[in-house]
Amino acid sequence: MRKDWNKQKAIAQKLESAVKEMRKKPVQYVYCLKEDCEHAKECLHKLFFEVPKASYQVITVYNPYLQQQEEGECPHLKVAGETMKMAVGFTAQVGRMNSETLKQFQKECMKEYCKSVYYDMRAGKRLLSPGDQEYIRGCAAKVGWDFPENGFDKMYTVPSWEWRVRGVLVES
Repeated sequence: MRKDWNKQKAIAQKLESAVKEMRKKPVQYVYCLKEDCEHAKECLHKLFFEVPKASYQVITVYNPYLQQQEEGECPHLKVAGETMKMAVGFTAQVGRMNSETLKQFQKECMKEYCKSVYYDMRAGKRLLSPGDQEYIRGCAAKVGWDFPENGFDKMYTVPSWEWRVRGVLVES
């Protein structure tokens, strides 16, 4: 019993640490090298590149030669201060479902996520991006379950980096 509690505490600490890191810096961020961009002073893609990290051996950049701007709009513009909500777990929601609804819900979710990822997300071992949250709520709607926007076990507000990796794993 004590061992399970220690494991849950360790997972919670890793989760808090992952959220703190997300608030500090982007993960696998795409940089911008476009010299004449009118948004260069406010766009995070450009600002983060201005502070090169010596520890990064490889960086990802938007090709400045292929970037087309129509009337000053950049499709990649990310302004500092924008935030997004990351969710953790949905055990409370699945605990309220009857067994038939739960089976259908799991089947819908597993069309997109493999079994282990689904169970990690459900248990709160992975952070859920806004896209993941929308997909899960959509699966619930397909089986007739009302899954409210705030129906996840826990929510965090983090800077709105572009999340390329679905569901950050917080348990190793």
